[in-house]
Amino acid sequence: MEDDRPKIEASFIIEMLGRPAEHLKETLERLVEKLGTEKGVNLTGRKIHEPKEVEQNNEQIKIDEKIKDKIKSELKDVGKMEVLSDIFTTFAEVDAEFDSLESLLFIAFNYMPSHIQITKPENFFIRNEDLDVLLTNIILRLHRYDEIAKRITIEKAILENKLKELSGKKKSYK
Repeated sequence: MEDDRPKIEASFIIEMLGRPAEHLKETLERLVEKLGTEKGVNLTGRKIHEPKEVEQNNEQIKIDEKIKDKIKSELKDVGKMEVLSDIFTTFAEVDAEFDSLESLLFIAFNYMPSHIQITKPENFFIRNEDLDVLLTNIILRLHRYDEIAKRITIEKAILENKLKELSGKKKSYK
């Protein structure tokens, strides 16, 4: 895309879930810093919020306790595990200026913000060739996702068959 086009101003939110709280905040800070170093991106503002523990309603807790107990009993030889506890969430509000729609879409696909709001310009003029490039990049990414999903499905089936063979539920056909 041409350099004489107006810059794109946008605000977005990036959310993160994990533990411990300190690690979560540090990781989000590093992610926002890395985002600011991407080509065609200039961070103009950021606010990283303090992590808060994820609250669960009573019904979730009952289900989670059953899952936790089942996992612990099945993996008792591995040692003690804490599952589904002390999970934290945090988010960053980020304002940025983008050189092009392509750089904005790069951030959208690679950093996966939960919300994007374009504040400027109000209208876009896109030439056919620029739209071709953007759509081709989107299609290539979708093809990669499809390839990964198919590979994982095949690997899962192979692992399930191996588990059945090892547990004696299925005879090997080798």
